[in-house]
Formats: sequence, C-alpha cells, structure tokens
Amino acid sequence: MNIVHTVIGRLDPPTQAQLAKTCKRTPQAVTRWISTGLIPPKHVLVVEKASGVSRHQLRPDVFGVGNEGESVTERAVEDPDAARIVPVEGA
Repeated sequence: MNIVHTVIGRLDPPTQAQLAKTCKRTPQAVTRWISTGLIPPKHVLVVEKASGVSRHQLRPDVFGVGNEGESVTERAVEDPDAARIVPVEGA
C-alpha cells in the first residue's frame, strides 16, 4: 500500500472520488497518483489538512523527513544550523 492509499483511507468518505474532489482534480488524476505513489507538491497542503497525513509523510523528497509532533521551530532550536541562511554572493 502506498501513501495515496493511506490518504484515501482517512477521508470521509474514503474514496478516490473524494480525494479528487478535495484536490479539485479528476478521478483519473488520482489514479495516476496511486500508480506513481506520489501526490503532486501543489496538492500536498490540501491533502494534509483533509487527511491528517503530514506533508513530511506525503512528500519527504520535497518537505523533508519531519519528526512527527515536532515543529520546524523545535527542530531549529535543537539544531541551529538547520535554520541558517547561507548568503548568496553578490546579494
């Protein structure tokens, strides 16, 4: 089972059609997401809100692997280098 199946299982009702409606996409688009196991990044925040599945679980390649229950601020306090801004030459 991939993450898209997990998301669908948490929707009300738990159907592909509901995920399509939530993201304002066609059921065919959701079928492609199931095939690839990936939800496009532009839909992740809506899916996160509707399903409760974190953006880090949905797309760790885009949002990083987060510690569940830990905010970005908490991670920055534990690792100050994580929030460091690298200056750009000529800026």
